[in-house]
Amino acid sequence: MKLVRDETNADITLRRYDYADPSCGLTSGQSDLAIVWPPLDDPTIRSLTVASDRRAVALPLDDPLAGRDRVEPSELAGRTWVVPLSEDRAWAEFRTPQAVGITDLRDMVMSRSIEETLELVSVGRGVALVSESTDEHYARANVVIVPLSGNIHCSTALAWRSADRRAVVRRVAEAALDAAEP
Repeated sequence: MKLVRDETNADITLRRYDYADPSCGLTSGQSDLAIVWPPLDDPTIRSLTVASDRRAVALPLDDPLAGRDRVEPSELAGRTWVVPLSEDRAWAEFRTPQAVGITDLRDMVMSRSIEETLELVSVGRGVALVSESTDEHYARANVVIVPLSGNIHCSTALAWRSADRRAVVRRVAEAALDAAEP
């Protein structure tokens, strides 16, 4: 989100970012506030978790595990995985199969966006680690989202540059932090 402040109001411009910039423009200064998927490498970004979601696997429709209610991570060993291509190491590593304990991989196919990831899964190029709600936001024909067993979650967060002292950004961040306090 880019906030443009004048003396009477603030304008909000919504933008989408791919895997190359998981800070959604915060690191480059293109955004003032963003909804991100932590973790991020950049220590100058402050964030507040706004939602948590179960981690899941995106499978091709004809996969033998596609009809299951849940999948154990160990059942996904020996497969080809579609993984995000990003220079943010913490962000990218959290989205690899190793992050949920899967170390036996046949191969990895790199992807630059969630749309590309799901298309690669759809055509059988591999499986991908996603969140359970991916299906609500990015439904694809020939792709099934199956939750992983166990207490394996990811989060969505409101984020901003901690050094940004502009009143409009500070007010939004403070309101989010106040709302989060018990």
